[in-house]
Amino acid sequence: MRRTTLVVWLGACLAAAPAALAQNAPMSLDVDQAVRLALQNNPGYKQAQAGVSLAYAQRAGALVDLLPRLSGSWNYSDATSSTDLNDQPSEIVTYLDGQLNPIRTEVTELTNFKLDSRSKIGNMDLSVTENISLSQWFNYRSARAAAEAELYGEDVAAQRLVYDVREQFYLGLRAEALLQVQTLDLDLAQNELRRTQTMFDLGSVAKADVLKARVRVAEAEVSLIRQANSVNVAHSLLAIQLGMDPTNRFDLQGDLEISAVELDSLRAMEEALVRPDMKQAEADIRSASAGYTAAKSSRFPSLFASYSTGLTRGDRSSTNLDGSESYDPVANTITTTISSRDESGDVQGDNWSVRVGATVNIDALLNTPRDRVARANLRLAEERKAALRLTVLQEVERATLDIRASVSAIGSAEQGVAAAEEDVRLSQERYQQGLGTFLDLLQAQVALTRARSTLVDAKTSLKIAEADLERARGVPVDY
Repeated sequence: MRRTTLVVWLGACLAAAPAALAQNAPMSLDVDQAVRLALQNNPGYKQAQAGVSLAYAQRAGALVDLLPRLSGSWNYSDATSSTDLNDQPSEIVTYLDGQLNPIRTEVTELTNFKLDSRSKIGNMDLSVTENISLSQWFNYRSARAAAEAELYGEDVAAQRLVYDVREQFYLGLRAEALLQVQTLDLDLAQNELRRTQTMFDLGSVAKADVLKARVRVAEAEVSLIRQANSVNVAHSLLAIQLGMDPTNRFDLQGDLEISAVELDSLRAMEEALVRPDMKQAEADIRSASAGYTAAKSSRFPSLFASYSTGLTRGDRSSTNLDGSESYDPVANTITTTISSRDESGDVQGDNWSVRVGATVNIDALLNTPRDRVARANLRLAEERKAALRLTVLQEVERATLDIRASVSAIGSAEQGVAAAEEDVRLSQERYQQGLGTFLDLLQAQVALTRARSTLVDAKTSLKIAEADLERARGVPVDY
């Protein structure tokens, strides 16, 4: 009764655990759908995409340094003022003696004057400056190559992500296949326990055989529980790669069945040498080379030319005081008359200037460490490419060897399963006839489970090796 209860409980847990953890039904998913979801949601891949955007922004900044600098300004002023002069003399009579010397001065009339002024003036300035520097030009080329390298880096990140997702997907299928193997093993152990118990009840086998059968069932139950947990762990890791919550569970659509595998090692290596990370390494070399040239070119004089122009337009108006004098010879007096007068006029002005010259950066003449750093970066980029080339060839060779070994292993594993199944059948017959021991039967059953697990591992290894070969070859990713 206890064994049956445990099996029922375990089956219920396996059926309900994904829904309990994910709060919904498992998501149906095949390997291609998993790849598409990962390319859409994986945070690591999104970082690579952000790196491309940053590199192109830096390239645009380097291009801006090459373009003429245009600056301009415009201002407008509108100013008014008003002054009131109250009780001011508007006519003054000066009495003279015979020698035109003043005897006295009298104010004959007082008037209120209001002096107003207003000005409306607009001013516009425009200047264009262009610096011609070899260093800036090669800095732009370096930034352009760096942006190209980041673009290839995005392809590299996509290929790695595709491989990782496919590998984890196949590991999930492996975990589920091994769960089936363990389920069959538990069924086999329970059936054997029932037969042994029946034979013991009939007095044909010893009590020790029943105890051994119970131990065998307990071990199979523990293995099944552990394998069920392995399935959940595999689904959790796959969910993380898809950019999803790790509590998600999946209904994985697919199997580990193999198809005909065609290998062309020479062609695979030729394709691998032009895969995105190799192109990225070449772009890194171009960027480092341009940076080194920029460091050397900073010692050369840079030319500059600038043109500026200004324009002023507006008008002014004001009220001013004006005075006039008249001499009366009869009365021998000078009459001074003060009056207000309105004035207005336009304000116009134009100016321009041109400057040309050359500048030399004294610091650049003395800054030899900058050259050494740039030269070292170039050498590092070249050595990285050389090391990457060897790594690429090794990855193709390893994947090819893994595929060949997996194909051979699958053939051997299939033969092993067939032999193990026959061994279990014969061991059961021998044990029932009293010609074999119960221990021989248990060992045959364990060997069958191990052979089935070995076959699952071999098929999984082949699927992963095929995905690894595609990554090593640099097969383009369909975004």
